[in-house]
Amino acid sequence: RLDARRCLSCQTIEHRGPLAPATIGCLGDRIYGCDTCQMVCPHNHGVPAGGVPEFAPSGELLSMTVADWAALTEERYRRLFRGSAVKRAKYEGLMRNIRAALSARGGRGNQ
Repeated sequence: RLDARRCLSCQTIEHRGPLAPATIGCLGDRIYGCDTCQMVCPHNHGVPAGGVPEFAPSGELLSMTVADWAALTEERYRRLFRGSAVKRAKYEGLMRNIRAALSARGGRGNQ
């Protein structure tokens, strides 16, 4: 059976409160969601990637460093994610995820 409570997307987007150590250990560099299920689903093999421009990340997001993420202000968060589903995690949740990902990588925040 699938236990959605163990899903990284559920944990990083919907869950409120601290992340369990087991979840933090699975995050890797993820700070919002997880596409592993989509990547391993046999129904998705051979399907071309979508080309919807509205779903493409902005140049500003792509250029952010680990240090930029760690120093993300609530004002910049609101601007970057205006109209985006990322706001479901809320600023506090995204910052929790960023801190957890940094912790999981040993605090290496200079990239």
